Amino acid sequence: MKEHKGSFDETKIRYEIVHWPYHLRQAEELWSPEERANNGIWSEVLIEIKSLTNNTIAFENWQRKFHAAKTNEAEYMSTPQKPLHVAAYLGLVAWAERLLLKEHQDPNGLSGDRSVLQAASEKADCRPMLQLLLEEGGNANYESSSHPPAFHSWLLSDSSLATIQLMLQHGGNPSYATRWNHMGSTPVHCFAVRGDDPEAFKLLVGHGSEESRPGLVNAKNLAGVTSLNLLFTRKPPPKALLKTSLELGADVNMDGIGSLRALQFACYIGDLDCVKMILDHNVEDLDDTDVYGNTALHEACFSGHWRCLDLVAQSGADVNISNNLQSTPYTLLAPEDIPNVWLHSYYEVPTLTLLTLKDGRHCSWPVQVSHKRQQFQS
Repeated sequence: MKEHKGSFDETKIRYEIVHWPYHLRQAEELWSPEERANNGIWSEVLIEIKSLTNNTIAFENWQRKFHAAKTNEAEYMSTPQKPLHVAAYLGLVAWAERLLLKEHQDPNGLSGDRSVLQAASEKADCRPMLQLLLEEGGNANYESSSHPPAFHSWLLSDSSLATIQLMLQHGGNPSYATRWNHMGSTPVHCFAVRGDDPEAFKLLVGHGSEESRPGLVNAKNLAGVTSLNLLFTRKPPPKALLKTSLELGADVNMDGIGSLRALQFACYIGDLDCVKMILDHNVEDLDDTDVYGNTALHEACFSGHWRCLDLVAQSGADVNISNNLQSTPYTLLAPEDIPNVWLHSYYEVPTLTLLTLKDGRHCSWPVQVSHKRQQFQS
């Protein structure tokens, strides 16, 4: 007999061992809770699962095989977890119902340092599971030293109006600043990263009193970042959310990370509509500088957004102000942007010299201009 050589491939295991949770979940979506409760087949399935979980060694071995075969999807099960946490993670509502309602397992019990809701929030793709766990007393605000609260995590995957309603109805705290990863972010920060529904944002920020809304929308995490700052990190910025944020009291004059304000963010991105919205909300200092001495005009020139540059300059920004490197805004323009720029009569320097371009190249670009408003010709 020829000897087999080579290592055993753990991913080559029987289909049903890996995929039964998927098929069970698909079946759950076709059967209502009432239909499942009175169906003998469902009872048999749940009894089989109980037999598996009662055998601790078999259940742990199954989790290892499941993880080995579905590495990208089952990282949470890289180490064996308790049955309720596995059910929550996989979104198997009927199994979780049995464990909670018939076996009276603790909805806030821990497996490792994760709660059941934290396990469910690893994938955050089953709202019926979220509803079940919350209705049975799960704490959406619990966090461990290595994992954020379920409220925060869930919003990074599902920030819908229905999810936020569930969280708030069952004690989710929109102002809770997580200690996880030393970030200090609130659910409002998390929504700003992924959310897209203005009504959901209004519900989240407006959950407390009217007096508390500005505090929620302007809360800074430990890096000095507000939810308004985070909206500008998205490409493109969600304008409907930006508008809603400003209506709810977002402060355009608040310094963010690097001492950047909203107008500087908007000019760097180059979205003219965003710049107009910011300018319409009482910008106190058009020439506010960041830690490098750059103003909104510097940001617009540096990024080649000459329409934003022209709008802010016409609003009264100082075109001659220098940053920490003694560069005025117009010296940061790339040569190809110069034909688009209108210099105003109050621009005092008759020769424009470009020293450093944004891609790191160095060049000199002398341009003769008169003191009258004129457009460069290419």
